[in-house]
Amino acid sequence: MDIKITERGWAAHLCVSDNCGFRRNTLVEVGEKKAVVSTVGAYICPLYKRVTEIGHNRYYETMIFNASDDGTYIEAETSNELNVDLDEWAINAESYKDLEYGTDLKANNMHEEAVRKTIEYLKENQ
Repeated sequence: MDIKITERGWAAHLCVSDNCGFRRNTLVEVGEKKAVVSTVGAYICPLYKRVTEIGHNRYYETMIFNASDDGTYIEAETSNELNVDLDEWAINAESYKDLEYGTDLKANNMHEEAVRKTIEYLKENQ
């Protein structure tokens, strides 16, 4: 079974992701099955000019979506989230100042683990 991983240069979810300091979008292909793993975080709110939550006490999040192919692009179907069992999918804190040094590395590791689990999920659900 062929497995293909493609890192892409744009965020796959969150309508304000263009203001996120951390964005990853990974296309995972296992045979004919396709999914997109998306991690965003460190959202800088233009109004406040500081890092702001993207959810309740949440500063980073990873989501996994089915992917659709329009013949040119393969994109996340953001209304069709996959139910992949992740140990970690968010990084929470009371405030941005409470986030640890190296949080971007933690978010990157969270994303990589989601990619691994997505491969397993797609293999099991062929």
